[in-house]
Amino acid sequence: MYNVYNVTDFFGFYSPLLFLLITITYFIFNDKNNKNNTNKNTNKLVIILFYLIGYFINNILNVSLKQYTKFLTNKEFTRRNNMPSGHFQSMAYSITFLYYVLIQNNESMTSIVSMIVLFFYFIVAFSCFYNCLFYKYHTLIDILSGIFIGFWFGYLYYHKLIKHIFKL
Repeated sequence: MYNVYNVTDFFGFYSPLLFLLITITYFIFNDKNNKNNTNKNTNKLVIILFYLIGYFINNILNVSLKQYTKFLTNKEFTRRNNMPSGHFQSMAYSITFLYYVLIQNNESMTSIVSMIVLFFYFIVAFSCFYNCLFYKYHTLIDILSGIFIGFWFGYLYYHKLIKHIFKL
């Protein structure tokens, strides 16, 4: 029998991958995303490419910060996961990048497609939050620091790099 714990375990474990796939799918199938450009497919591919580049840089940042926090404490951690939470850092980056792309294209977050994407984001994020605390993979500080770093990385990546490259 498949119970609710198995479903939340699945969403919690695969949450960064699910956010990645949901965001890319949104960029591919959202026609409003390219209303001012004649070459819609090229623009979609460029957005997806820069999203993926930022996603991987964000993950490298997470691994580096985890190693740094281990170095600062100067002791072995008894748990395998530590600060910041990579799951929440990746999810916060995805939400931030998607938000700024939508704002740049003057899109409303109240469209049906945007609401569906936000609903899936909420379900996946809540499942991950529940799993991290229930199984004691992370503390609340680990989760909040991951969210904070992910949002700030997404903000800086978009406003300091993407806007300057595309002269937005």
